[in-house]
Amino acid sequence: MQHANISSSAQILYDEMLAGGIVVPTHDNLLRYRADLIAASTQEIEAAIDRFDGVIEEIEIAAIPCKQITPAGWSPETGACIQYAYGGGYVSGSSWEDQVITIPMAELANARVVMVDYRLSPEYPYPEPQQDMQQVYPALLEQYGAHRLIVSGESAGGNQAVALMQFARDQGMPMPACAVLFSPWVDLTNQGDSHIFNNSRDPSLNNAWVDSAAAMHANGINLDNPGISPIFAD
Repeated sequence: MQHANISSSAQILYDEMLAGGIVVPTHDNLLRYRADLIAASTQEIEAAIDRFDGVIEEIEIAAIPCKQITPAGWSPETGACIQYAYGGGYVSGSSWEDQVITIPMAELANARVVMVDYRLSPEYPYPEPQQDMQQVYPALLEQYGAHRLIVSGESAGGNQAVALMQFARDQGMPMPACAVLFSPWVDLTNQGDSHIFNNSRDPSLNNAWVDSAAAMHANGINLDNPGISPIFAD
């Protein structure tokens, strides 16, 4: 499929991804699927780590494992902190893999990034991944204050960020200074027009993929539940 407005290198990547096919995660192949994703991204991640001028630490916040990325120029007194959730459809992904996003994010924003290693479905379905984010947020509020705190995430992590703000509001907690969402997966019913139009065009996802991941995460709860699909919340 030719696209008129992308570079030749992007066209080559698109063609390679489309030719490789899309592996749909299932209960039977999930462990191998996760391992293959990590293996495919390790070289790029290690290169990003090698280039990074700062400190990367494995820490715990409220007994939740996190990866903390701090650029060299960050100020402990005034610097911003980003609570970040990785993507992967709630069934894959990790703080290791999303360093290709969060290392440049930390550098460009001159912000500390705290990547929450939330638990994955189907081993830990809704609401357990959300609860991990909710445990970390009050601790970061206390340490940095709402005016220095940002929530962010990509794909399922964008879902996490929106759900976390709804949780904070409902609990009467201060809201973060802002939220930054990258392709947030906020409607797990997958009924939007883009799911129809792009089903055979997107080289990385299709409807079978997102439907399978949604079902594993929801674990029998209706997909239009606002906790699962924040787009249906207020």
